[in-house]
Amino acid sequence: MKFKGYLIFGIVMFFSKFGLSQKFNQHALQFSIGNHAFLTETQSEIKYELPAHLQFGYKYSINRNIGFLFDVAYDELIWRNSSSNSHYLRLNIQPCINIGELMGLNQFRDKVGLYLHCGVGVSQNSNKNAIVVRNDEFHTAHLKDRMGNFSLGLSPIVLLNERFSLFFDVCYLSHVRQQRYFDMLSKRNENKSLGGKLFNFSIGLNYYFGEEKTHIDWQEENHQTINDSKIEVLESEINSLKKKLEKENGNKISRPSQGIEELKSEKLFLDSLNNPNKLNMRKVDSDGDGVIDEYDFCPFQYGLLKGCPDTDKDGVPDVIDQCPFEKGDSLGKGCPSVSIQKPKEIENIVALYSSETENTDKINQLVNQPINIYFSTGSFSLNIDHMDKLNEIANSMKNNSELYLELIGYADNSGNSLGNQKLAKKRADETLIYLVHQGVPSERIISSFSVVPVNEQNPSINRRVSLKFKKY
Repeated sequence: MKFKGYLIFGIVMFFSKFGLSQKFNQHALQFSIGNHAFLTETQSEIKYELPAHLQFGYKYSINRNIGFLFDVAYDELIWRNSSSNSHYLRLNIQPCINIGELMGLNQFRDKVGLYLHCGVGVSQNSNKNAIVVRNDEFHTAHLKDRMGNFSLGLSPIVLLNERFSLFFDVCYLSHVRQQRYFDMLSKRNENKSLGGKLFNFSIGLNYYFGEEKTHIDWQEENHQTINDSKIEVLESEINSLKKKLEKENGNKISRPSQGIEELKSEKLFLDSLNNPNKLNMRKVDSDGDGVIDEYDFCPFQYGLLKGCPDTDKDGVPDVIDQCPFEKGDSLGKGCPSVSIQKPKEIENIVALYSSETENTDKINQLVNQPINIYFSTGSFSLNIDHMDKLNEIANSMKNNSELYLELIGYADNSGNSLGNQKLAKKRADETLIYLVHQGVPSERIISSFSVVPVNEQNPSINRRVSLKFKKY
């Protein structure tokens, strides 16, 4: 028995250590009332009165999907033809598993949960005034029957606020080593290995406590651990880029300076992931333009056109405006109608590989021309063709210090808005990470993403990352 206790304690400590290290509350107290039904192994008829079942518990959540429930429950078993009731008490440890996502409840994730719990425990059934026969005479006695139990239950949960949630619970209990019937009138058949069964139906409240505001059961799906060292690295990159840009002519760095604000917003976004007490991800407005990130097509750039900047005020967001400083129209993709040009895919940029072949005219020809990397539907993984093209771009960047790179991730509009934003950002992030691994300094890359469709007639064109060489 001691070995089993040590084993359970070890499992709990293991998951506690290697679970998520995020700043969320992980503790909850619960209380519920209800009744029982469908008792077996009794010789008397049960009488149902409310509340006949009370339960107190403590739940420790390792992460949003796994936890442990330690609970104690009491049932008063009231018999119709007896003035003496039985008192049933149990103590259980039960792992809890979030099965809501497996059943397609993701869209209700912020308010509704569904948990399965099962475990083992010990039970005691007692009756202070049980009738027993001794020497052919009836006597009253205080009888106790101790047994083991197995529990299996299902709990739908509805979040009320940051501290409380309402839950409904259905729990099945089966017993072993039960010596007497539940009404304690007589002993059971010793040949029966399994004991009585019963169901508990209850309603109750969870109380979440701790120093943090949000409990880990209700963390957002896109929360992830962002440690302090990563934030410090990002801040260092911001300061380095800012100092470099301050040395340049103001007219030449008007576009890169937007990248600074973009990186600042990115840092704010990462900080909010690390500390959800500061910002609610569903309501955060990272760039402060009055459009929350959930509906902002450019969540890290200040802008008033669907959350995006529109420098030339032509109604075409800068992220898809091919002439961002020259007023145009949507037909010209931001350029005047007379200067409409189709985006030119630069397939051969070997001319920039070597400093020996470096030529100002050739560099100027490549600046501002889009180089596109296309992805399959729903994918953000780089393939061999992508890597070949990115290797060429990385070599060009390393051999031409006067260039920096503008990188924008896109997604089509086939899915929901939030999912498209995540996909576009992942495509941009994967491309950025690969280029940095190839030796391109991160301060020379300005990365962003957009879900504004570039071509609604051909969605495949929107599933891409667009890269442009820029000159300081």
